[in-house]
Amino acid sequence: KVVYRMRAKNGQWKWIMTRGYLQRDEEGEPSIFLGFHLDVTESENQRVKQEREKEKFANLIEATKAGTWEWNVQMGEDIYNERWAEIVGYTLEELSPRTADSWKKLVHPEDLKKSEEALAALSYKENEYYSIECRMRHKDGHWVWVLDKGKVTSWSEDGKPLYMYGVHIDITEAKNLELEVKASEDNYRFLVESSYDIVYRIAKDATFTFVSKAWEKILGHKVEEAIGSSFVPYVHPEDVDNIHAFFNQVEGSGERKETTDYRLLHKNGTYHWFTTNAVPIYDDEGHVTGYAGTARDITDVKEASEALQAQKDELERFFKVNLDYFCIIDAKGHLLKVNNAWMMNLGYTEEELLSKSTLSFVHPEDQERARTAIIEMVREEKEGNFIIRFQKKDGRYAILEWKAQYHGALIYAAARDVTENKMLEHQLHIEKELFKTTLLSVGDGVIATDVQGHVIIMNDSAQKLTGCTLKEALGKPLDEVFQVLDKETKNPITYQSKGILKDGKVTSLKEMILVSKKGLSTPIEENAAPIKDGEGKMNGIVVVFRDITSISEKQKRVEYLSYHDVLTGLYNRRYVEDALKRMETTRNLPFTVMVMDINGLKLTNDAFGHDLGDSLLRRAAQIMEKEAREEDILARIGGDEFVLLMPKTTAKEAEEMKMKLLQRAEKIMVGPVGVSMAVGYATKTMPSQNILEVQKVADNNMYRDKLKNGKIIKKQMLKTIMEIVEKKFPMESAHMNRVAAMAQSTGRSLGLKDEALRQLFLAGKYHDIGKIAVPKELLEKKEPLSEQEREVLKKHAETSYQILKSIEALAYIAEDVLYHHERFDGKGYPEGLKGKDIPLHARILSVVDAYETMVGRRPYHRAYDEEEAKEELKRHAGTQFDPEVVRIFLEKTLSSAWIE
Repeated sequence: KVVYRMRAKNGQWKWIMTRGYLQRDEEGEPSIFLGFHLDVTESENQRVKQEREKEKFANLIEATKAGTWEWNVQMGEDIYNERWAEIVGYTLEELSPRTADSWKKLVHPEDLKKSEEALAALSYKENEYYSIECRMRHKDGHWVWVLDKGKVTSWSEDGKPLYMYGVHIDITEAKNLELEVKASEDNYRFLVESSYDIVYRIAKDATFTFVSKAWEKILGHKVEEAIGSSFVPYVHPEDVDNIHAFFNQVEGSGERKETTDYRLLHKNGTYHWFTTNAVPIYDDEGHVTGYAGTARDITDVKEASEALQAQKDELERFFKVNLDYFCIIDAKGHLLKVNNAWMMNLGYTEEELLSKSTLSFVHPEDQERARTAIIEMVREEKEGNFIIRFQKKDGRYAILEWKAQYHGALIYAAARDVTENKMLEHQLHIEKELFKTTLLSVGDGVIATDVQGHVIIMNDSAQKLTGCTLKEALGKPLDEVFQVLDKETKNPITYQSKGILKDGKVTSLKEMILVSKKGLSTPIEENAAPIKDGEGKMNGIVVVFRDITSISEKQKRVEYLSYHDVLTGLYNRRYVEDALKRMETTRNLPFTVMVMDINGLKLTNDAFGHDLGDSLLRRAAQIMEKEAREEDILARIGGDEFVLLMPKTTAKEAEEMKMKLLQRAEKIMVGPVGVSMAVGYATKTMPSQNILEVQKVADNNMYRDKLKNGKIIKKQMLKTIMEIVEKKFPMESAHMNRVAAMAQSTGRSLGLKDEALRQLFLAGKYHDIGKIAVPKELLEKKEPLSEQEREVLKKHAETSYQILKSIEALAYIAEDVLYHHERFDGKGYPEGLKGKDIPLHARILSVVDAYETMVGRRPYHRAYDEEEAKEELKRHAGTQFDPEVVRIFLEKTLSSAWIE
């Protein structure tokens, strides 16, 4: 037979088995060869595969270092590989002959029984695999742990195992580790279960994952109930936040932490005190998953400690609050502990007393006595009693009576201040003298009487106010010396009638009128009180009083100012509001309310100053006062607004009053300003009319009159202001006119429309109108201006703005004038505007004003020629001036080429 490969038509190889035999003839010679070819490709491929699998399996066995065994169960034959013998330290040759007993001789007797039981279970097909951990005796004598696993691979027809295959794996190292871990766990469990402390593990969500039996022993709760439940219900509500904070601290630090004094609930409803420590538990990724720790019941210790602390606190409180001097002194006389009485009474701090010798505080004359007493106490261990003088921090001495006892190398002492009686006597004498001196020297009048009410003490102030000397007053009844009248009724008041001498009543502070011996009346404040002895028995009275003339005058002044205007002396708004309520009666109908407003007051203030404005208000008030009737009420109710309340006055009569006011006012001048009023009135004729609504109508009528005449007045004032400027500063008037003309020309060259050109002209004409408020000597000063003078001059732009803003017809040019001193680089005034933020008209005025100022003659500089002025403009173009405006001004307005 031969097996070989032949190529098929499709090019693949096929396995062929050829069998044949040689047929011989009768003579024995080869005659014919007979045989057949059989395609065994499939079976041959399977064989090759099995061989490869077997080789692979052998490699796996080799790689796992597993020992293999084959067991012919029926024949009792065992086959082992070399590794099987190596596990127990032998070679296969050393174990020859190998029989079924080879295994039994090496396995531990206890484990042999387990093996037989496992094989029996396998025979009865209770398990599919055979697997045990067993010990085998190593050649060196120690035991090797082996994992013995196998499987029946074939069974007899009657269901008995025929062949088994298996492996031995050395698990000694793992088994020993397992046993060590188990032993450690057993030890740990023993420690945990036998511990008096509660051992616990808690997850991050505050649930118990483990708690020892001590939990049940100490707190009475079942362990099973606690596992999986939160610890929060067991913790006293007041301690929950502290416990959460404790575990957060454990997690944050990653270290063992300990906390004390928290309470856990017992099954019986009481709380036990505990202390606990804990460490964080980490997972494989290093995240905290919970906490493990122990908790110790300290209830008994806590209660005992609290009892001891309470006792200690009680003694400490007694020690501290006792008014006597308590202290502990060592055998050398040094103070170790003192109570508060020492600091409170002697003035020392505790640090100044402690660790110092008591003798250093003792009076020099008493030191020997104190030293002897201490030595005797220590030597004879007896109680000591002595009196010494002890120095206070202020240098004075307190006389202290001491009682002390020596015990346990310490002296326990108490001292009492026995100087109190003498000091009290002395103090009473001093106080008596002090009281007498005080009574005689105070600014208030003081009179004291005996129990019958006769004067026994009277100080200088009282003698002055009553007009009686002490010699004249002594022994006289109080009511003869101190004659007072009721402030309201002017009836006499006697102290007998006030009941002070009879009942010992204390009178509160009261205003009266004191009538002196000469008949002079003085307003006074007075109060009186009984003089009683230590037993509360009445010994007399003391009367204290003061002259309140100045106070009364101040009070009247305050009352006056609360209803009057300070500037004009007229009534104020508050008085008018009260008067309207009081006068709004039927008998006063018809009732007219007239409202007056001073025209141009703001313009006056801006142009001529607030002093002139105040004079204008006062003069106007005088005009109104002269025309007002006796029954009328005139008041200033605002800055420039007045009101006249006229009872029993018809509208016709009110019109006549208005005309009188206006006629009188138009004749009056206050400096350069005439008195001009806007007047409106309204009359209440029926009781149903609301007086406040009537006042509103009067206000509206006044504003209507103001609109009608106000513009004319302001126009006149503007004319006056310009005349004053021209008269006061002739150069400024001409300067403004030239600036106006050149500014308009420059604006036209820049393409401005007619309306803008008119606005620009007016802005130039009035751009320095605010200089009316600048002192003449400042504008004409030849020397350089000081910083303060420069600031005054700068204000003219804002003054110009305020004047123009007050005149409706010129208000639109106010901002052009306000900003004409701003610089293109932002360093100008008044607001430091920069570049195109400065209005165009202001930028034009800035260039033209500068040029005209340079070429004009000024007290503080010579006149520039035109070329010098042009160069100056060019030099400052882009910094002080708008370069485009400078270019247009030079090229067009002055008809001169501008070299950039």
